[in-house]
Amino acid sequence: MATAVAIASCGSSGSSGASADAEAEAGPPLTFTSCHDAPPAGFTPPKLPTYAGTCPTLALTPADAGASGVPPENDIVSSGNMRQFKLVTPSDLGPDEKVPVVFLWFWLGANAQDFVSTADIIDAAQQQRFIAIVPEAKMTGTSSAYLFKWPFSGTDSQANLEQEFTFADDMLACVEQQFPNNVNPSCISSAGVSAGALFTDQFAPARSSYVASFLSLSGGVSGALPSCSLSIPGAPCLKPWVKPARDLPGLVLWGGMCDQCVVIDFEPASQNLETALTAENSFFVECEHDCEHAQPPFTAPAGLTQYAAFWDFVYDHPYWLPEGQSPYKTRGLPSSFPSWCSTKGAGTAVQRTGVCGPPACPQVSTTGPCASTMDAGAGDSEVSASEAGD
Repeated sequence: MATAVAIASCGSSGSSGASADAEAEAGPPLTFTSCHDAPPAGFTPPKLPTYAGTCPTLALTPADAGASGVPPENDIVSSGNMRQFKLVTPSDLGPDEKVPVVFLWFWLGANAQDFVSTADIIDAAQQQRFIAIVPEAKMTGTSSAYLFKWPFSGTDSQANLEQEFTFADDMLACVEQQFPNNVNPSCISSAGVSAGALFTDQFAPARSSYVASFLSLSGGVSGALPSCSLSIPGAPCLKPWVKPARDLPGLVLWGGMCDQCVVIDFEPASQNLETALTAENSFFVECEHDCEHAQPPFTAPAGLTQYAAFWDFVYDHPYWLPEGQSPYKTRGLPSSFPSWCSTKGAGTAVQRTGVCGPPACPQVSTTGPCASTMDAGAGDSEVSASEAGD
């Protein structure tokens, strides 16, 4: 459904005459449409990548598998390596039904199925109509090829990052080849959790030629605020934000001042990301909960899955959206979002207070206010530093 708002020109005045002039100069209202709608007249969709080889026939979750189903692994050769990913689509995807595609990058101690199960991706894709690409991490023998599953640290080479970017290109190319009438090229998004979010914050700007939006769920980048307890000679612990070719709307979420895991402090890392987005005049939603490095405590709207807000965000921010704009600036957040999210910029979200489960990862701090929250049994979702590369 389209939303129309008038965008006034810059400047201010106390006189009614100046206000009238500003309204006249504003021109016709700016109409916001979503991925549910057709692109604006004259808009040229972004060109999606192509695959250099022969795409495999991609296997899908059996239609009768239900919400607890296990999507099969798909094998694809990328940059000379055999890689795997899971693919989730609505079971009743219409022959000409255009839907978004969302990359889902998992956290440190997880795999693709963990993301599918934890976020109810099978039900979510069915209810809110999208295709999910859920990559598996690159392996060297029985261990992860990278220290933290995905390349985002100061020790990861640019070649490492480019190889993962190409992996995403190849997966998307083959999904589009199998579903040419279903993939909406203007509605490609990337979402990551923890290590996956830190990688998403590298991938999204690098592929802003086709990525329309991104969701950083306990992620971030290096910047003015120190975000790691680990010192890497000659390099930041995390890689910085790289200015995209096109400013990207984002969702930046973290779990308060004690959102920490292994050596990474996600509050300052997320705040560094917000600083970079603010400098570019990019729109972002800020969400801050109080459950530390744990599953975000969203409440499922009636009839939808727990993270319906994420998929609403994807739909509401297509590629044709003017840079720096969002329908949320004028109409506010959809009802699927909690009260602890804000559209007003960095530092404006009012942190949630409520009951939380134990944090999912050992904290960075061994002293101070976060030390008392450390859970000796934590690690169901993340792993210790010594296990990080496994």
